[in-house]
Amino acid sequence: MQIEAIASTPVYCSVQIAAALQHLLIVERAEWLAPEKLSPPSDSASSLFVYVLGNTIVRSSTPAQYECRSFNDTQSLWAMVEAFLSQARMGLRLYVIGSEPFLWQASMIATRYGVTTDAMQLELAGKPSRNVYCIHCRHTRGLSVMRQDACRALAFLAPAGRLHRRAG
Repeated sequence: MQIEAIASTPVYCSVQIAAALQHLLIVERAEWLAPEKLSPPSDSASSLFVYVLGNTIVRSSTPAQYECRSFNDTQSLWAMVEAFLSQARMGLRLYVIGSEPFLWQASMIATRYGVTTDAMQLELAGKPSRNVYCIHCRHTRGLSVMRQDACRALAFLAPAGRLHRRAG
């Protein structure tokens, strides 16, 4: 059984660095970062910061100026993102590339620090998956394809899907 399209399903786009005073690019896996994404517009006053999960050195084929930091675990990554956002000023744009749970964690932290959705771009990378709660075994699982046989209980509640269809 496949999940039908729900009106509230998020729509992701490819990250495009736009004009801003500061740019923060957060990437879950270095291989998902294309080198051309490291080129901000030709503002000499803008600065680009790149945070990558995994002990990786990111190199650009373009002569872009950016500061790159890699992190071994998500806790240290999110701690540094929070520290960065707590010092950020108006004119910051946030770009995030990763899996859906990673994107929404970054979005939640950014919203807490006052970054608006207009200043965020989220790019879904890798296999799409969604956390689904099983009403019978009471566990949340990340599934790439909704299947009835994914749980011993054989029943899943798609996130708010049934309620949206009933309420209209």
